[in-house]
Amino acid sequence: MLAREEKVKRKSEYFVYTPSTQAREMFFYPLVTGHFFYEKDYFLHRESFDSFLIMYIRKGSCTVCSDSGIYRAEEGQVVLLDCYQSHAYYSEEEWEVLWLHFDGPMSRKYFEMIAEKECSVITLPNPVKFEAELNRLYQQFQKGENIKEIVMSGYIMKLLTELVLAQEAAFGNSQYSGVIEESMAYIREHLCEEGLSLERLSSNVNLSLYYFTRLFKRETGFTPHEYIILSRINNAKFLLWSTQIPVKEICFQCGFYSESAFCNTFKKWEGMTPRQFRMKNKTSKG
Repeated sequence: MLAREEKVKRKSEYFVYTPSTQAREMFFYPLVTGHFFYEKDYFLHRESFDSFLIMYIRKGSCTVCSDSGIYRAEEGQVVLLDCYQSHAYYSEEEWEVLWLHFDGPMSRKYFEMIAEKECSVITLPNPVKFEAELNRLYQQFQKGENIKEIVMSGYIMKLLTELVLAQEAAFGNSQYSGVIEESMAYIREHLCEEGLSLERLSSNVNLSLYYFTRLFKRETGFTPHEYIILSRINNAKFLLWSTQIPVKEICFQCGFYSESAFCNTFKKWEGMTPRQFRMKNKTSKG
């Protein structure tokens, strides 16, 4: 369909897709995709548009605003935007964009893996490859080709994978590449101490709380707090299995501040109490 939006050139096109119930439950799916040529001083503001947005800047540049801040995107960069939140984008110059609104059951998790807060501007190691993948999906709508939803999901998955790899490369090439390994070693060394807090861990590597938490989650799959708890639980499991040390003593040896807190946390993670775990493993050993 030809665009009729103010300050969008008439040669601009977009295509709307209505996914099936199965796609909504299982896949990534497109909602709207387009190739727009914007005139100078284009401005858009929305309180929400229930989806996530990928914009590949083919020419020119734009400014993107979200609740978390203001971001500048240049030619060859990608904008990933959470359109469930209030957002805006604009430019004082002419610019050209390939874009895709998408969603799906795993979209939020992928977005959080890639983006900082509600928006991220990403520099790609191979922007030509990314543009070709995005254009491939767009052209199939443009040509009116029949395309299976699972195949479309695969296209979107490829795009998101490229963004994940680009962000990982950016982090890997930064001065913080060894931070998580250092923090994990610090946790092991001080695991049984009280006060092993997020503030202490982030301060130890000279990072902000937000950045450290995000980086740790990206690298391990756990928040720092979850990793500490899981490490303490694993330590307790070994002691329960290999020794006859009383549960109360194991509790304090592993860094828990009370026996009740230890038992509740252990049951939450393992589905049984420490005593039940010991009895089960005693029986299996016997």
